[in-house]
Amino acid sequence: MGSRKLLVRIGEKIERLRAGTSYAAVARAAGCSEGNLRQLEAGKIASPRVELCLRIARHFGVPLDWLADEAQDWPPPASDDEQAAELVRGALVGAGLAGELTRDERELLSRYRSLSQRHRDRVLGLVIGLASSGGDEEAAELAADVGEALGEADRQSGEAPRPRRAEGAAC
Repeated sequence: MGSRKLLVRIGEKIERLRAGTSYAAVARAAGCSEGNLRQLEAGKIASPRVELCLRIARHFGVPLDWLADEAQDWPPPASDDEQAAELVRGALVGAGLAGELTRDERELLSRYRSLSQRHRDRVLGLVIGLASSGGDEEAAELAADVGEALGEADRQSGEAPRPRRAEGAAC
C-alpha cells in the first residue's frame, strides 16, 4: 500500500476514534492545532510527526503500531491498561467485591489517573494512611495532605484548581 493510502488509513482510524469528541479536545491532547488534526484525518499531511501520532494514540489508548499499520482494522486492540483493568474487574467479581462505582469514586479515580507517577505514589500512601488512621483528627490531617497533593499536581499541570469539599462535608 502506498504512503498516500497509509496516510488516508491513519486519518480514517483517527476519525473513527474521535467520533463524538471535539476536534478541540483531541487537538489539545495531541498538542497540535485543530487544522492540523483535520488535515491529518483527511490524509493531507505528507509526513506526520511520529510524536504527534504517538500523542494521539496515547490519548485514545491504542497502540501506535495499530494506528500506523494498514493491515490492522477496527476495532483497535485493548491497551495494556484496559487489559489490566479487565483482569482486576474479573478478580473483584470473583471475590464478590465488584459493583458500580459511586460518583465520588469515579471522580477520585479520574483525578488519580491524571496525576504523575510521583503524585500517584504520594496520594496512594496518604490514602492508605487515612484508611488505617485511628482517629478523626489524624484522618482530617491526612485528607488535607491529599488535597494539598492534588492542588500541587494542578499547579504543576497548569490546570484550574479542582473544587474541594467544604470542611466537614460528608465523604
